[in-house]
Amino acid sequence: MKTIIEPFRIKGVEPIQLTKHAESAEKLTAENYNLFALKNRAM
Repeated sequence: MKTIIEPFRIKGVEPIQLTKHAESAEKLTAENYNLFALKNRAM
C-alpha cells in the first residue's frame, strides 16, 4: 500500500499571552461589556 503524503498539513505554534483578571475586567468595563469592541493585540 502506498503512503499518501499530505503537503498541505502545516502545524504552527504561537505563544498565547494571558491577561490578569483585573486587567480583563478593566478593559471590559471600559467597553461597556461589549466583547466585539475589544482590540486584538496582534493587529
